[in-house]
Amino acid sequence: MSKKDKIITRRGFLHSSGSFTLALPFLESLPMISSNAYAQEGRPKRFFFMINPHAPKGQHQPKGFGRDFGVPETHEPLAAYKDQMLLISNIDFKTAQRSGGNPHAKASANLLTGRTSNSTKGKGESVDQFISKAIDSPTATRSIEAGLANTGAAGHNFVVRGPTGNTLPFENDPGKIMDRLFKGFNPTASGGGEGGAPNKEAIEALQRKGNVLDLVIEDAKSLKNKLSANDKLRLDQHLESFFELEEELVREEASLNSGVPTSAGCAVPSGIGIDAANDIPSVTPLHFRVATMAFACDRTRVWTLSQDGARGATNHGFIPGFPNNRIHPVSHNDGTGKNLTIMRRWYAERIASFMEMLNETEDVDGSKLIDNTMFVWSAEIGSAADAHELNGHVFTFMGGKNMGLDLGKAVNGNKRSHNDILTTIIKAMGLPNRTFGEDGFNGGPIDDAFV
Repeated sequence: MSKKDKIITRRGFLHSSGSFTLALPFLESLPMISSNAYAQEGRPKRFFFMINPHAPKGQHQPKGFGRDFGVPETHEPLAAYKDQMLLISNIDFKTAQRSGGNPHAKASANLLTGRTSNSTKGKGESVDQFISKAIDSPTATRSIEAGLANTGAAGHNFVVRGPTGNTLPFENDPGKIMDRLFKGFNPTASGGGEGGAPNKEAIEALQRKGNVLDLVIEDAKSLKNKLSANDKLRLDQHLESFFELEEELVREEASLNSGVPTSAGCAVPSGIGIDAANDIPSVTPLHFRVATMAFACDRTRVWTLSQDGARGATNHGFIPGFPNNRIHPVSHNDGTGKNLTIMRRWYAERIASFMEMLNETEDVDGSKLIDNTMFVWSAEIGSAADAHELNGHVFTFMGGKNMGLDLGKAVNGNKRSHNDILTTIIKAMGLPNRTFGEDGFNGGPIDDAFV
């Protein structure tokens, strides 16, 4: 048994009895309770994946690696959040390279599934849906698939697939998403749930845990006069984590009794009733606003946002300086990547507003909402300016400090498969899986992405 296997977690402690004192820290056969284990237990982990088609020539690549990296040209609107950013570049889209068909079609279909088009195991479930089922989430809605589905040529959609490989629809009306998430929801009810009465069963369960904790603390205190000076010091350090846990239980019970929402930042968004399917400038900020409150109120923990298909019919002339046309034809006449850079910078500005909301909203554990939320941004093509390459992809991670991500640096992916990005996401969500998608394309999570 490894040292890591011996660590006693908060959940294990709460399910135990007073005999837990046998595992006090002065016994060499067992380590002290991990403060990190305490910190992670009970924290919600959230995943937001945003997809934009057509990466530019190279303006989305970080300028150098490590902590002294320069923010890419496309990411300059996000420069204020560099310390909350993790860029993983030089990732190859190997499943798309091994698939047949148009680069956009095969890349868009495989981005979230990690399978080739001729996979012997079928089309496969997308990573967001896998996560939404695997995490222990009490939310009203397991996942949201938002944004524009392809409104142009068939076969160029970004695809979200269910467990049977079925394609899930996207919803671009924030008002309808609001209704799905918040209909009947009373944020002043116990724990932020429906109804108004305190949850008596939950309160009683917390009280039972508190009683067990009291017994353990008293037993531990009674041992102090039998210990050496060094062991007394270690015991005091050990007891400190118990006292912190005791305070947490008291806060949770008070919250259930008083009807305080799960998160202090929880509030139902108002004034969202737009129905403009292709109005990206109006709709995109609302998606971010609804997502922020959905996370704060724990209405969902997984969100995928697609900003048009690779051959979508949405005219992007609303972006200052961008040709008054759809993205796809522009990409074939943009050898320098200038226009696609303008497009991605515009989206980066909207992401910056999202980061601001996530940073300003308090989470259930008192930290910032962004610290328990992993935002990932990518495209289907490594470089779409003329060449339409399926290598050299950049994946932008933001947030997720409490999920173990090592932020504030750029990592060279060294031509690893994009499946390893998917398993990196899975690891950050606290799941043990070291492979995802098709066999033969997995090298495991990217270790440099983690603290």
